[in-house]
Amino acid sequence: MKIEEIVEEFQACLERKDIDCFESTFDEMLNKEKDKNTLDAFLTLMANEFLYPDINFVVNTVANILRKYPHLGYIDFPNNPFIRLIMSRGSEKLYQSYSMEFILPYLQKNKDVDKLVFFIEFLETVKDFDMQISKEDTLILDNKDFSNMFPTLEEYPASVLVDSEIYYQMEFALKKYNAIVGRKYIINSLNHIVDTI
Repeated sequence: MKIEEIVEEFQACLERKDIDCFESTFDEMLNKEKDKNTLDAFLTLMANEFLYPDINFVVNTVANILRKYPHLGYIDFPNNPFIRLIMSRGSEKLYQSYSMEFILPYLQKNKDVDKLVFFIEFLETVKDFDMQISKEDTLILDNKDFSNMFPTLEEYPASVLVDSEIYYQMEFALKKYNAIVGRKYIINSLNHIVDTI
C-alpha cells in the first residue's frame, strides 16, 4: 500500500474525530506495512498545522503511539519521523512528549548508551532540520502581501473588518513565527543538556 493510501485511511478516521479508529488503523497498518511507511503517512497528516491545528490532539496521539510502540521512536534515529514532526510543527509540547515517552525510557533501559553522543546526534539533527525549514520560509510583508489599513464600522469603532484572505495570511504568519520560536526553544534545550552532561 502506498503512503498516499495509508494517509487516506488515517484521514477517514480523523475526519470523524474518531481517535479509536485512528489508533486501530495505525495498528492495522503496522501489521501490513513497514514501520517506516506507516510513520511517514502519520507524519504527513500530523505535520499539517492547518488540517490539525489542535496541538494537544497531536501530542496525545504521538504519546499513545510511543507508549504502545516504543521502538518507533528509534527508527532511523536521529532522522526519526517523530523528530521531523516535532521540528516541522516547532512544538515544545511535542518535544517534551517525545522526551518523556521515548528518550527517558530508552536511556533508562539502555544504560550502555553514551548519553553525550546520543544528545549531540539529536542536537545536530534538529539543527539540520531547522536549517532546512528556514530555507523554505518566505517573508510575508506588510503593505505587499496584505495591508494593515483595515476599515471599521461606524457603530463599532473599536473593531476592524478583515478580509478572510488577509486573515488567513496573518494566521499563517503567526503560526510560522510560533514554530520558529518553538524550534529555537528545542535547540536551546538540547544545547543545555549537552553542556551539562
